[in-house]
Amino acid sequence: MSIAQRSRDSKLPIDEVTEQVLAKLATSRDRQRARRALRDVFEGREHQEYAEMKLRRGIFALHDAGVPQREIAKAVGISQPEVSRRLKRRPLRSQAADPRDVILQRRVGAIDTEEMLRRLTAMRLTVRAPGKRGAVDGAASVTGTAKQLVAALREGMITEAEYEAIRRAMARKSA
Repeated sequence: MSIAQRSRDSKLPIDEVTEQVLAKLATSRDRQRARRALRDVFEGREHQEYAEMKLRRGIFALHDAGVPQREIAKAVGISQPEVSRRLKRRPLRSQAADPRDVILQRRVGAIDTEEMLRRLTAMRLTVRAPGKRGAVDGAASVTGTAKQLVAALREGMITEAEYEAIRRAMARKSA
């Protein structure tokens, strides 16, 4: 059974840490319970990351609409200084969805697989992060990086078949 197949079956990223946690458990029943608990943790983390993405974009949209920071803070339930910090980091992060954002949307059920594949194949991906003169905090997400797709595959967020479909479509686009 391939890593991606095991990952898809269990909905767990198959990495050294996951394997070490499961290997330390003596019985098959303990491993099953731990597998379910880890799946819930990873799923919760994906939902949390998706919620943070939506919050960030909401703050930017409210600010663009002219809503004062103090009112944004009240509306979203965070402090005004936190709103200010997020707005200061804004130039370092694109508002356009990057590959991870699109994959997260599919993972939490906001879009289906077909829509995810359509959006990902329409993106222009870079093969590496910006150089020395580029910003370091998310600057590569302006277009997204191929590394994000590989990480999503490794984490079990997309299947090998989905990864290959995206890779093939992008190769056709660049040819």
